[in-house]
Amino acid sequence: LVCPWQRFSKLTEEPVYQSHSDERTVPSLVDLLGLEEDGFQRLFSGSPILRLGRAGLLRNAAVALGNVGDPTAVPALIRSLGDGAPLVRGHVAWALGRIGGPTAIDALGTFLKAESEVGVRQELIAALEETVSC
Repeated sequence: LVCPWQRFSKLTEEPVYQSHSDERTVPSLVDLLGLEEDGFQRLFSGSPILRLGRAGLLRNAAVALGNVGDPTAVPALIRSLGDGAPLVRGHVAWALGRIGGPTAIDALGTFLKAESEVGVRQELIAALEETVSC
């Protein structure tokens, strides 16, 4: 559909190119946010996602949730504000700022008081400003 040269291609029977029907195929973004390191290693063992690392995967999940803007993701995002990786906390703050709402605003303010990482503090402040301007 994207490349006109592909319209004449035929599906391959090569096993390496077949889709997988395991839980890695379409994981829930909210479920991904709850992954601890050992669960990440188990779930993605043998997968190229291991190169991304747990923090990188959770960052991407937070960005996707922020872009979707579904308020039902707010509780999981709030839990992830306490993640050990600053990369995750900063992007979760961004996502909460995008989604907004009183619960998100309260959590952003609470975590701002306790956050010591400068970059994460900046994201928390920017997220709070985003929710105020909406």
